[in-house]
Amino acid sequence: MVYGKSFNRYIEAFVSRFERALFGRRNLVLFTLDSTSAEECERVWPGGCVKGGTPGIMHKFLIPWIFNIYDIVWIDFDVYFWQDPTLDILEHQKAGDYEILISGSFATHCICNGIVYFRATENMRLWLLDVIHWMYDHPYEHDQKCFAAWLNHTERVSYEPLPRSGSLPTWDTLDSVVKFITAAVVEGNGWMADSWRNVVLFHFLHGESDMSELDVSGGWLKNSKAYKGHIDPAGFKKGSAAPKSTLMEVFFGPNSTLERRIWALEQSRQRDRVTLLDGMSCGFSSESLEKMQGGLQV
Repeated sequence: MVYGKSFNRYIEAFVSRFERALFGRRNLVLFTLDSTSAEECERVWPGGCVKGGTPGIMHKFLIPWIFNIYDIVWIDFDVYFWQDPTLDILEHQKAGDYEILISGSFATHCICNGIVYFRATENMRLWLLDVIHWMYDHPYEHDQKCFAAWLNHTERVSYEPLPRSGSLPTWDTLDSVVKFITAAVVEGNGWMADSWRNVVLFHFLHGESDMSELDVSGGWLKNSKAYKGHIDPAGFKKGSAAPKSTLMEVFFGPNSTLERRIWALEQSRQRDRVTLLDGMSCGFSSESLEKMQGGLQV
């Protein structure tokens, strides 16, 4: 899903890297939510573009639901393909007959819905439709917290039982230590492996959105010292990153190089793995502290 000036200029580089990593396969669909991104997508990826309407986070659930006559993988636009993920995902799915596989966190029990495999089952479609209905009625809930709650994992978004139309899909987290990893620009993330060549997909958390007024996480992330330290080796040595550089530039910008991408990836490598947030919620609560303390025992 792509829209807005912050992302449109990277469409060509994104699809080029996808095609190269997957050895020429074109099983990628980009959902473009404004006219500029639609035109750019058709220019560089003809036949693989779907034009949407008003930008909104519910597209993250609607699009997989619409296409769930097929097994599909949702991948955020700020994910870099180091290699083809197909075999790893299919082997994991078959090992447990899973309906959902979702990326997780290096050192916590939290999920991250930036990379999600959805199996094409009737139960999966019912579950997605339930999530869509609930998100429509609760537009101010964070999408990732909602996703976790509907998986019955770590989060609570309602004091009442969620209105499920079917059973909970079978699900598991992808390998978040070596293969499907997230940048250590926020606490609890990173990776450990013998080599960067073991990494499959890298969710580098761009930290910016043209809907930043609806999701304030982008603002504080982009301005954090941790994020800036992952941008540019030259800027890092000087003590601060180049002011106009971003991780989108590092991985998909015109001056992106393999050396620079490896350098940015290596900034997230960890020496050890100490678990965090055991027994705690991963997201913010929409309820008051008094109500949580008085009305809910966990």
